[in-house]
Amino acid sequence: MWFKTLLIIYLILSLHTLATSQVNIENLIESHLESIVENLEEDTDVNDILSRLMDVALNPIDINKHDLRPLLELKLISTMQYLQLKDYKIKVGRIQSIKEIQFLSYFRPTDMARIIPFIKVESNIQVSNLVESRRRFLKQKILIRHDQIIQRKSGYLKVTDDELLENPNKSYLGTPSKILIKYNLEKKNKYRFGFVMEKDPGEVFLINKYPDISKDLLLKTPQFFDYNSAFVLINGIGIIEKLIIGDYHLQFGQGLTMWSNLAFGKSSEATEVIRFSRGLTPNTSSVENQFFRGIALSLNLKPIDLVIFYANKNRDANVEEMDEDGNALSVTSLQNTGTHRSINELLDRNSVNEKLLGGRISVKQNYFEIGASIYYSEFDAVLLPSTSTYKKFNFSGKNNACFGIDYFSIINKMTFFGEFSLSRNGGRAYLSGMSFHPNSFSKFSLLYRNYQPDYQNLYANAFSEYSSPRNENGFYIGCDLWLHENWQLQLYIDQYSFPWLKSNTNKPTKGVDFLAQLNFSKSDSFSFYLRFKNKIKEGKSAANDDWFDESINDEKANLRLNFTYKISATISFQTRIEWAKITMTNELIDEGMLIFNEITYAGKKIPLKYSLRYTYFNTDTYASRIYTYEKDVLYAFSIPSFYDKGSQLYLLLNYKINDKLSSWLKISNVFYSKRESIGTGLEEILGSSKTQLKIQLSYKF
Repeated sequence: MWFKTLLIIYLILSLHTLATSQVNIENLIESHLESIVENLEEDTDVNDILSRLMDVALNPIDINKHDLRPLLELKLISTMQYLQLKDYKIKVGRIQSIKEIQFLSYFRPTDMARIIPFIKVESNIQVSNLVESRRRFLKQKILIRHDQIIQRKSGYLKVTDDELLENPNKSYLGTPSKILIKYNLEKKNKYRFGFVMEKDPGEVFLINKYPDISKDLLLKTPQFFDYNSAFVLINGIGIIEKLIIGDYHLQFGQGLTMWSNLAFGKSSEATEVIRFSRGLTPNTSSVENQFFRGIALSLNLKPIDLVIFYANKNRDANVEEMDEDGNALSVTSLQNTGTHRSINELLDRNSVNEKLLGGRISVKQNYFEIGASIYYSEFDAVLLPSTSTYKKFNFSGKNNACFGIDYFSIINKMTFFGEFSLSRNGGRAYLSGMSFHPNSFSKFSLLYRNYQPDYQNLYANAFSEYSSPRNENGFYIGCDLWLHENWQLQLYIDQYSFPWLKSNTNKPTKGVDFLAQLNFSKSDSFSFYLRFKNKIKEGKSAANDDWFDESINDEKANLRLNFTYKISATISFQTRIEWAKITMTNELIDEGMLIFNEITYAGKKIPLKYSLRYTYFNTDTYASRIYTYEKDVLYAFSIPSFYDKGSQLYLLLNYKINDKLSSWLKISNVFYSKRESIGTGLEEILGSSKTQLKIQLSYKF
């Protein structure tokens, strides 16, 4: 009865006013991240994209002085908007006010609301005061974060040394806290220095619970922060566009040959499937094992751009055989979790070395670009072939190389893009697409991909159904239609097939994804969207493993209704209701629902901001789980999945102590009404409640 009452209150709060809310920065970032996580693995770290969005939000791009390409990379503007704004700047010489942009044909009011937080127009007034000038051009920032689950997990219970020797995975060696420190120094876009230090929950930080057993292992690893990353970046010295010494990322073309960090995939932004690569960038993320360590150089030899890079880095791997000195001779798999909490995880830490050498050359001319990328990598241990049939074509051995050619061209109102890539073993992958933007009311995109099962590339991250672009053929079509001044319809359908086996199938299979989203916005204070998403995939027959057995169709459908509205200059609300349904060969198997209401307050006189959210969820099993994005401390993200029956309450506080120092506090509690424990194995919590506490300080000087 209480739930029905709560549901009625939620609906009343959602509909009691049509005075709504501006599309603020948090809602924009939330929309982007929710779209990403729905098509990626649950544990995917989206910190890099989140940091870039927040950095641009905190340091808006001056549209007169800076390149607008970052807006393209983050999908804040479309290709035609980029071209129209660029042509307008050439025509008028200098844009005097952001308001001028709204008169350009491709920029609708909703587009303006989306991009205004990320752009600015600075005046020509020069700063004369020397101190102010130094503050303006020399920027430093340090961020400190502490994160911990309050309830004790099984992995932190003390066991005897004998028990741990018998079972090295029976306990974590360290403490349950997660600690992160980030520092960044930048001077007038000429040079930049930064470092990241992180300790994950369970890792040793000064205190080692089992020193007698693990001391030899820990002699090879830091007992302070387990993860340490740093870089020095030099910009714009003659033909040197960028020089990075330390840790960095590489992004080329459409991601088939080289893309070392996360990228946007399928989302409700149905027509935004083209990638705009960033080339060479420093690593500022706490994601371990997914960056390069060495030196990289980017040269601008107009119209030719040249990138040369070398990396030498140790990676985590499951060791199969070692020599007399304890060096790995062969490994069964590479590990990307970055956690080193137990003895077995420490044994995998930095157990194999990889050297990588490569480069890229590209030619840019007006609205045309073509590039060629190549790299060669070598491990000091053999990666053994997998015994699983579906992994038959996975990379094995010590050496690999990939070569790719990519292109990008704009002709009238059409954009063409694509990439072809070849791995050392002869495996091929190909992607080609186009976007058509006939007017400000419509846009269409097409994308075809053909990734052979034997294409082997550990650093590919292109458009695909799964995280790795291989063993997949598909055709995608998306459209974006403005039905009225306030109504927008976004649609996509993606039909794909897998020529070889996947992990849960006994023969080649296929699938199809469909999404339809109807958006409504009125003035600057009220908006809502209705989204229907349906995914159908062939799965393994329950009868037996016969290759010719009839496959079972797994189908998951989600229906979401989301309201965002503002009742005053300082108070806004968000309400969401979402249903999920799982069917197998047209028979209902599982279903679930989630509903939340959130209030956000942003004070004007008092520099305090808070968000309070209550969530109720009820699903039959994990299969019908529902994801939601949560507001979090600066440069952090939280996109949990909710399943079973229960509720969550979280409070996020942000207080600006002064112009330099800001603080955040987030406390979240999840309660499961039908459980006596949460999690499994070493992550198990006895009880039905899990509480997380997160504290963060940021200091700018």
